[in-house]
Amino acid sequence: PPPVDRLLTSGGSVWINGGCSAGAWTFQFGLTPPEAGWTQLPGKVTGCGNLGSYDPVTGNVFFQSTQELYELDPANPTTWTVRTNYSPRDLYMTSTIDPKRHKFVMVGGVSYGTQQPKTWAYDLSAGGVLSYVTLNTTGATEIESAAAPGLVYDLVNDRIVAWSGEPAKGLNPADVYTLDMDTLVW
Repeated sequence: PPPVDRLLTSGGSVWINGGCSAGAWTFQFGLTPPEAGWTQLPGKVTGCGNLGSYDPVTGNVFFQSTQELYELDPANPTTWTVRTNYSPRDLYMTSTIDPKRHKFVMVGGVSYGTQQPKTWAYDLSAGGVLSYVTLNTTGATEIESAAAPGLVYDLVNDRIVAWSGEPAKGLNPADVYTLDMDTLVW
């Protein structure tokens, strides 16, 4: 959001060899030529399929690589603050931030070729080194088996909202799931 107004990306596939990029970039829309909008950020964040979410509470971006949770101040993007001791996560998870409870929530994923449905969360209100916890959810938990489901926090209804279109996993593209973060019921 303004005043920064940038797209942040990282962890993409490298041209030619298909390996994972350890770099991160921001993109400023509206510049001419468009390629002038790209800026590489200092430092390295490792892995493919990284996920990140903007935190409206702090104004920072929380960024989960395959190994660490980082915090970045987008107004001064010179330092990635590591917020975890080695904290691996599964591939194909997606994230959002629940600003009311100040939680970084991750859903879905594939672990070494096996599906392990899950919802994990970091408590961002805790200081220092953070560790994620598995949320013991109930209800319509089939959304947790999705590989990279759509995920967003709905401020009006105070719910995490998720969707996916994977019929092989019983997920209808027309279905929308909501998670109550107080009761942990999907």
